[in-house]
Amino acid sequence: MSKYELAKLRRHTEKIRRRHEHLTSLHGKGLRDSLRAFDQFLESLEAEDKTIQRSVRQLISVRFFNHIYSALVLIEAGLFSDAAGCERAALEAFAAFQLVSISPEYAERYQSEDFPKPVKVRIILEEKGFGLLAKQIQELYTSASGILHVNRRHERFNVIWEENENGLLRYGGAESRADHEHMVRWLGSLVSWFLSIESQRAGG
Repeated sequence: MSKYELAKLRRHTEKIRRRHEHLTSLHGKGLRDSLRAFDQFLESLEAEDKTIQRSVRQLISVRFFNHIYSALVLIEAGLFSDAAGCERAALEAFAAFQLVSISPEYAERYQSEDFPKPVKVRIILEEKGFGLLAKQIQELYTSASGILHVNRRHERFNVIWEENENGLLRYGGAESRADHEHMVRWLGSLVSWFLSIESQRAGG
């Protein structure tokens, strides 16, 4: 049977997932706490007056949440570089949410399918006086992009080099306690950051 046969790949994934899920239960308290707080935030958003701005904020919030959850699913499957793609998408949703929250007219533009591209969103945030926030988002986005781009620096996600330049390809994902812990904690931090900015905006 080929090692790339789908049934074998699925068994391989489930084996990695079981071990990583155990690590999530041990080291994922920050993420669990953040997601519980995010659920409360969504409830408070639901209770706001029904406006286009509120509806678009809800939609982008759910998009942000789904990217975070997708990243967790991929992390637990040992597909770390692919999880970075979800993290990058979460950052795009994060930035879009900030813009809609600051400037309600962009909720109208979302409705009319005229919402700015991610790079433009960050430029607009900077122009509106949120330069530090835009810079932080850009730096994190660039870091995630570095993992996604084809380069030797992050090839450990797909190959383990042994002696004599021999490599073991990590097809279908691989176990890594260090990468798992780092990325799960980072997801929790990203959700907390989202909520902290919203709390400041609300005067909490």
